Amino acid sequence: MAFNFEINTLLEYAEVKLEGKLMAKSEATNLMVAIDDLLHQKIFKFILNLEDLQYLNSSGLGCLVTILTKVRNEGGEVTLVNISDKIEQLMLITKLNSIFHVSQNIEEAIHYIKN
Repeated sequence: MAFNFEINTLLEYAEVKLEGKLMAKSEATNLMVAIDDLLHQKIFKFILNLEDLQYLNSSGLGCLVTILTKVRNEGGEVTLVNISDKIEQLMLITKLNSIFHVSQNIEEAIHYIKN
């Protein structure tokens, strides 16, 4: 399954649902443009929902770090939610779990991002 994403923008934040396999930076070009557009619209809080993300490699992790950096440079915040065991292991191995906030469920993510 190819990489795809869906964005649901609410008043205070955007939920970005990632789907498929994110294995190359080039696959995320449209996602990066969409994030930039949201930042220009003064949306600075993001929930990245990984529920339907089947696979993520180091290039995909780089994309997530780029999003986090862009958002935090604008004074915003990102939380990850619905992470699979495989992706959680990858986050632990790369120590990215120490820079990303990870929520256990969507309710926790919404609470975190609103505060």
